[in-house]
Amino acid sequence: MGADDVDGHEADDYPAPSRKGGRRKAGHLPLRARNYSVKVVIVLALLSVIVGFCCTQSTLQVVNVAYAAYDARAQVSALEAMAKGGNFTDTSHLTEMQTRLVALNDDLFRLQSAIPSQVASTSTGASLNHTLTTALDLVQAGRYGVDAALILVPHLKGMLSDVGASAAATPAPTATASNTATAQPTPTAAPIPGNVASGGLTMDDVTRVQQDIAFAGVLVQRALMERQYVNDSQLRSIGLGSIVSILQKLDSVAPKLPTYLGYANNIVAALPDLLGITQPAHYLFFDMDSDEMRPTGGFLGNYALITVQNGRLIGGIHLLDTLRLDCPGGLDRCAAAGPPIPQQYAWLNVFPQSFRMRDANISPDLPTSARLIMQKYQQESGRAVDGVIMITPEIIRDILKITGPLKADGYDLVVNAQNLQDVIHYYHIADRGNQTTVDGNSARKAFDAQLGSLLLHKVATLSASQQGLLMKEILAGFGTKDVQVYLNNSRVESVLNSMHIDSTIPMPPGMDGIMLSDTNVGATYYSRDMEETVTDTITFDSQGNALHDMTVTYALPHIQHIYTSIYGDNNGHGNLYTWYSGVVRMIVPDGSTPLNGDYLPDGSLTAMRIEQCNTPFTPSCGLLPAPEPGHVVWAARINNMQVDGQTLIFHMMWTAPNVLKTVDGKTQYNLQIYKQAGTHIAYDITIIPPSMRQIALPLTNPLRTPAGATPGASVQFISPSLVKDTLLTVTFVGG
Repeated sequence: MGADDVDGHEADDYPAPSRKGGRRKAGHLPLRARNYSVKVVIVLALLSVIVGFCCTQSTLQVVNVAYAAYDARAQVSALEAMAKGGNFTDTSHLTEMQTRLVALNDDLFRLQSAIPSQVASTSTGASLNHTLTTALDLVQAGRYGVDAALILVPHLKGMLSDVGASAAATPAPTATASNTATAQPTPTAAPIPGNVASGGLTMDDVTRVQQDIAFAGVLVQRALMERQYVNDSQLRSIGLGSIVSILQKLDSVAPKLPTYLGYANNIVAALPDLLGITQPAHYLFFDMDSDEMRPTGGFLGNYALITVQNGRLIGGIHLLDTLRLDCPGGLDRCAAAGPPIPQQYAWLNVFPQSFRMRDANISPDLPTSARLIMQKYQQESGRAVDGVIMITPEIIRDILKITGPLKADGYDLVVNAQNLQDVIHYYHIADRGNQTTVDGNSARKAFDAQLGSLLLHKVATLSASQQGLLMKEILAGFGTKDVQVYLNNSRVESVLNSMHIDSTIPMPPGMDGIMLSDTNVGATYYSRDMEETVTDTITFDSQGNALHDMTVTYALPHIQHIYTSIYGDNNGHGNLYTWYSGVVRMIVPDGSTPLNGDYLPDGSLTAMRIEQCNTPFTPSCGLLPAPEPGHVVWAARINNMQVDGQTLIFHMMWTAPNVLKTVDGKTQYNLQIYKQAGTHIAYDITIIPPSMRQIALPLTNPLRTPAGATPGASVQFISPSLVKDTLLTVTFVGG
């Protein structure tokens, strides 16, 4: 596309997003928020250099063109600052960005039109023209992206305002969302009137977003094609080497752009189902208790059924005691009614007579647990749901840092970000024996429900800037697994998987991996206090297998909590709960084999060995099978580990097969360390190269040379608390 193909605002027959009308709806898709800033800054840096060059050329001395160059430079500087600053969930910020993009589009067109014909006809002039056309296409793509954001964000933020809604609105009948994609978008020049005030997102809104994303994708692809016609040498010959370096940065991003556009297209195609436009969508929400650790990040003590229709929450979010759903007639009736725990989950053994929803987050692989939770919920309630949303207390603490402290009526203690879990558990313990019902909930969970309502009401009344901060925390929570989402919609699940935020634990052939997973089976609140350390030394044999020599230690120090003085049993003797019981599972790739392993009663071989375990219970610790589909698992049961008691030590040695591969003539080893949501496990891993090899230098984060070691002879990864899934990549040279 040359200068004649642009008429100031329009790109071919693709309509430019309108600046007029009632369309100030902001919506940045989560995946765009994740990647937007880097690409925008690169593009804006390119524009800045182009404009700076144009401002110095004698061919642009006409007043109108000189002003266009001056204004373009100002717009680029402002846009670059906005892109670096974030705030993509602030509608006023997005509106200003859109206005500046429109002005920049006009300026660039005027600059391109002003290139004299005698210059444009030369090969150097053609390269300059293609460079400006690339910039114009990218600016137009940005306008479409911002327009999509201005449609969606007010509705997404409006959902925050809905979270404190009254329960008077009855959720719509349950129906499972369809995975059918919507029709392909068709170009339209006129903006569709907004309906934020009416409180609903319509199919017209979604169609407009789909069009915006489709047009932006076409323009980005066209910009990349234009880039191919730019002769870097010719630009350097006229003193534009700085433009070339920025174009090359754009080149480094270009291979990923089709993937990002694919993400966006999949998400917008799924919006009608996700946001309840085709039919009401229903999701299970859990605020997990990580003090009582379970594989997905905590015990499922509270849940809420969320209904979304036309992009609005219907009836708000109201936490309920999971026990009332699982065992409405009490634990005795629940035990008699079953169903018993399936054999593959028998290692849990918390309540073997009755395996229900609250125990169904049995796997650290979120899709596996979520599907089982949804199955259990449908069996117990008669309702189907479209997905599962889980959060850890860490996200609630982040919210409290924004909202400030809360105090529930009828309760003395004030809740803040520091004492959140302590106060909740204090009232759980204080009301343990109360079997009455309060507002449809059990008395022991009445505090949770009231605190949840207060918190959600605060969220509903946050300012625009505070809502922006909250959405940033939520997006960051996907990476740390403090926010986990599973959806029936396969389009969105594929995007989450591709972005590695689906909380799965893939360990494909040719790649090594480890995951320590803890399950609290004693129903005590000591998981947060537990100090866990994984120490692993990895060497390699001549066949390219990794040999692990791992030690896992557990220590349970005494930590004074608000509830410590009343944390007694309910048998009238007042004995304090001072113990932890759980199952430790080391999950490794399929095909891994123990070195000097022991056989379990079921005939399977385990690498787990109990080096030190001394508790008042008999047996103190025991080995057991605890399978995980697609993986090898070695597990041990911990019985009544005492506070301030002896440190527990487990030792494992095993071989992970065929984990070395050749990349560009060099040998490479990849180890993926998976974080269990809600945990704070320390890792100390040392990797020693194969015989006759050394580690390629320089090392990249998070790797380092161990203290006192010869550089290249070994490499170390140390994390006092693993924050997220972490990939270690080591390259070996020599030999």
